[in-house]
Amino acid sequence: MTRSFAVPEPPGQSAPALEWDELLGYLRAIDDFNLPPLDALLAQTDVVGDPAMPKPAECAVLRWIERVFQEWEQSFPLEWELTHKLRAFKPAVAMASLSEETFFRPGQHPLHQMLDAIHSAAIGWQGDLGRIGQPVTNLIDKAIADVRGCLDQGGDMAAIASQIVAEAQRMRARAEKLTERTIAAEHGRLRAAMAKTIAADLINGQLLKYTAPSELNAFIRGPWYDSAQLTYLKFGDQSQQWRDFEATTGQLLLAMHPLAPPGTMPARNGFDWHAFCPQNCVDYCSAFSMRTIYCSAKWQPTSTCCSASPRIVPGTFPPTDSRLGPARRSHSQNDSGRRSRPMV
Repeated sequence: MTRSFAVPEPPGQSAPALEWDELLGYLRAIDDFNLPPLDALLAQTDVVGDPAMPKPAECAVLRWIERVFQEWEQSFPLEWELTHKLRAFKPAVAMASLSEETFFRPGQHPLHQMLDAIHSAAIGWQGDLGRIGQPVTNLIDKAIADVRGCLDQGGDMAAIASQIVAEAQRMRARAEKLTERTIAAEHGRLRAAMAKTIAADLINGQLLKYTAPSELNAFIRGPWYDSAQLTYLKFGDQSQQWRDFEATTGQLLLAMHPLAPPGTMPARNGFDWHAFCPQNCVDYCSAFSMRTIYCSAKWQPTSTCCSASPRIVPGTFPPTDSRLGPARRSHSQNDSGRRSRPMV
């Protein structure tokens, strides 16, 4: 490292070497952390007219520190605001590298551990997070202040690093839990959207076979559609429950299918729902605790309704398209000869 990062001396010139205390004093006084440590130090000596220079080995270490920071920032990038803040650790890292042999052992020095923990906690941070991202910036500011205080007044760097590492780990754990909850919520949203599509496909497939009366629209598009989604979410579309629901949907629509031609019976206002209630439908709906909804729609199964043949009583309603979701249309004819309009 000394050979690779050595600073060549001008021929015929030999600058005096800085004393150790002077070198540490200049490093403590660095205030422009965007400059390489050696350049920031020499800028101070130029201002005061001090011709002294760090020793060649010390210059090599300071140049190596700058290269380490550059590679760290390029290989493990963070948002610029955090990158700029973390450069304030350069003087402390430079002093530690010049005075402690353990600094050159990866992961052994307290500063290594502190910077690694802070970086791990800062992954994913963005400047527009507001209060959510404030703990990360507060942690970095606290770490910088504690390290600077330790350099200026003396202190236990290992104890400071231990506190910062523990707080960074807690912060990282909270961030991971938040990420897991966010992923779970998005997964649930996608499953709910998929359930709507698949439930609509199932019902629409049955509606292509059987024309539903207009009075059945609200029921098909409301409680029955909701039941289809619940069945999919709870059991999946490969389950026996899903196949049972599909079969029951077909039986329901078949029971409600208008069989008697319009005008063959005296007109009445309303359906006789009692005549169109297969027992399977009642049993299935009860499993979803939907009986109250059906009763409010005048669907009240009796001991005789389920044994009655499916029929349309006087006042047959014209065929209506009750299909759900994107238009997947079959063109049925209403009483006036016009094609019925699919419901959106």
